[in-house]
Amino acid sequence: MIFEKIRAVCAGFISKISVAPMVIVFFLVCMTTVDVIIRKLSPYNIRGSLELTEMGMVIIIWISISFFQVSKGHIRVTMFLDKMPKYLRLFWDMFAHVLASVIMALCVYAGVGRVQSDINRDLRSTVLLIPQFPFAIMMVIGEILFLVLLVLDTILTIVNFRKKELTTEEALEALES
Repeated sequence: MIFEKIRAVCAGFISKISVAPMVIVFFLVCMTTVDVIIRKLSPYNIRGSLELTEMGMVIIIWISISFFQVSKGHIRVTMFLDKMPKYLRLFWDMFAHVLASVIMALCVYAGVGRVQSDINRDLRSTVLLIPQFPFAIMMVIGEILFLVLLVLDTILTIVNFRKKELTTEEALEALES
């Protein structure tokens, strides 16, 4: 099916860009460690380390959310779903994906507004005076990637629901094997 192929392409792209959050985490851990050591040994610190950490977290979180959607790493509470018939599980999967897609679409809309606002007001960080709009753009890119995956998973769930076949999770596991 075409949607499964599109999802596979998105998954490949996300797995490639997910290296960026790993590099950022490594940088932030090293910087924070050095900052703590400097503060303990002297009255000085690394200027702007808190700002860099805050801005780095934006990239880490939004790219990681997409990565977890690809790898089915998000937390799911299935205590009641496992006891339901497959048809009802498919319905709840479909409902959850549609709801998440709508909420994420609203987040993308708000994120685009945030980027425009940051650019118009020339919003900058307090200490290092770094423009905030590039980080807001990275947030929107992460949101869009997550939204695309949610929409694809929604379509796959609806197709499975109409066929009364596998849940989305079962279908994705079958694709991987």
